[in-house]
Amino acid sequence: MRPYTWTKGSTPPEDRIRARLAREYGQLDPDACWIWPGAQLGGYGSVITGSRTDGSRRPRLTHVLLWEEINGPTPEGLELHHRCMIELCCNPTHLKPVTHQVNCTLVTEDEKQARRDRLAYARSVQALSRRTM
Repeated sequence: MRPYTWTKGSTPPEDRIRARLAREYGQLDPDACWIWPGAQLGGYGSVITGSRTDGSRRPRLTHVLLWEEINGPTPEGLELHHRCMIELCCNPTHLKPVTHQVNCTLVTEDEKQARRDRLAYARSVQALSRRTM
C-alpha cells in the first residue's frame, strides 16, 4: 500500500521518476548514481504527489519514493543515508536506513568535499552523454 495518493488515471510518481531518469540517461546502471535532473527541495530531488482536490498534494523526495517502492515505508525513527554521499542520487541501492545521529556522524567535512567532487564529475559525464545522444 502506498502512503500517498495520486490523481485517478495518472501515472504513479515512481513510474514518472523512472521515466524521467530513463529519458535523461537511457538504460539505468544499477550500480551508478542516478542524479535527479529535476526540481530540488533542500538539495534533494523532489516531485509533487497527491491531488489538489483531496488536499494530499505535497512535494516528496525522489530517493525516498524509489526506496519505499522497493522496501516499504522507512522504519520509524530512521532516515535514509546516501552511501554515495550525493544528495541528488535517487538510486535505491545507494540508500541505507540509519538514525539521525548516525547519519550526521557519517557526513564529515572530508566526505562533504568528496561528495562535491563526485557530483561535479557525475554532472560532467551527464553533460557528455547528452551531447552524444
